[in-house]
Amino acid sequence: MNNRIVFLLIIWLLLGSCSDDFLEKNQRTLTMLSGKALISSQDPNPAIHIELGLAGSESFYIASYPAWMVWESMHGKFDNGSVTLNFKVKRSEGQSETATLSGIVILDIDRIGLIGLEVVYGNIGNLPGVGSRIIPLSGSVRDVAMNKASELIAIATQSPDQLWFYKTATGESFTVPLPHSPQCIDFTSDGKAVLVGNTTSTLLQVNVESRSVVRSFPLDCVAFDVVAADNGWCYIAPQGNEKVTLRSLNLTTGELVTSKESWSVLLYGNCMIRKVPGKPLLLGTRLQLGPTGILLFDISRGAANDTINYWHKDLGNFWVFSDGTRFISGQGIIYGVPSYIANQYNTPDPMEMGAIQLNYFNVYDMAFSEAKNSFYVASYDNWQSGGNTENRYVITRYHAGNYSRLSRFEPSLTALNEGGELVLAYNMVRYLFVNDDGSRLYGIRRLAPGFGAENWSIEEFDIL
Repeated sequence: MNNRIVFLLIIWLLLGSCSDDFLEKNQRTLTMLSGKALISSQDPNPAIHIELGLAGSESFYIASYPAWMVWESMHGKFDNGSVTLNFKVKRSEGQSETATLSGIVILDIDRIGLIGLEVVYGNIGNLPGVGSRIIPLSGSVRDVAMNKASELIAIATQSPDQLWFYKTATGESFTVPLPHSPQCIDFTSDGKAVLVGNTTSTLLQVNVESRSVVRSFPLDCVAFDVVAADNGWCYIAPQGNEKVTLRSLNLTTGELVTSKESWSVLLYGNCMIRKVPGKPLLLGTRLQLGPTGILLFDISRGAANDTINYWHKDLGNFWVFSDGTRFISGQGIIYGVPSYIANQYNTPDPMEMGAIQLNYFNVYDMAFSEAKNSFYVASYDNWQSGGNTENRYVITRYHAGNYSRLSRFEPSLTALNEGGELVLAYNMVRYLFVNDDGSRLYGIRRLAPGFGAENWSIEEFDIL
């Protein structure tokens, strides 16, 4: 593919307003072309292509332009009404590399006069030639999981009810229709199947190789979260607005075991649970209570032990490091994974091992890369740029050893036409994954609230 990406004007420079009396206009009257020239900062050779039939083979010079545009040539000549203007971008000192730039370019064309057009330059991802890093998704995303060994991402959507699979190494994708609306998913430890919790009291097992639903397990609850362990069992946190108990499901026999916690501090509906890698443990927190608490479950015998270790701390959401020794709260505090103590509720607090400096305390997801000794945090950021406050959704890379900030990624903007007006919409990354060798980062994102439809998509980032 040619590395030159030429972006035509949005609405393709509609020139219907230009009639035969155009040439009779006063030479010093400025005529603005319809639409805007949208140019992505992802283009290594930015250019503006103009089609203006009335210009024929006339000569022109660039009479006025924004200070950030450096032209290859200030003079030129139309060829059968067509011309390409090549330029480079020079940002002012202290200006962010990701700030959106705009301005008016005015051409003084022989026999025609002054023609102006508005130019917008920024990290816009849905322009022709740029979309190879953006993959649109159908439906409303409910949950996402990745099996790193096979580099396979599974995305559960409603409307339509389906699992959409994406092979990151090859770009291949396929879909498995579902008989119920999915709510939560997880890969089995061997990566050969995906477990799907639904809006009904069932759990589905989808075989990746056959690309079909191969089993349906009846439950006595609706699953809010599901975790598949490496012991042939999975664990289900029920949906609800009251005290609940953990379910353990044997994936071979279909046996469903309901925990019988006797302590007053039980699970609550809509609890988040996560597997601790390399250990027969689950960590959990109760998203609807304050503090949300730290819950530790023993799964060494298959069905979860009835005794839950509990600590009265507020996590919000949380994520477990790949080495299984640490976990991090939604506030950026890093704890050591405690040892499980059977038949004991009051155990020493987990050790605080550090903290990261978050851009903002609204963390959507995290991803861990052992290959790069790093982890990535998708969050909302309130950031100053060019004297104006801009709401930004960002991904920050941290060192997994000293927790320092290493780099920052910004999801590209989406150009929308709302009622004839150009809108550049932010995208919020809700799910985040990194491939096994740490070379690529995948953000599953949607339009930020306030921009109408969700418009889910995947954006890929290269990691150096």
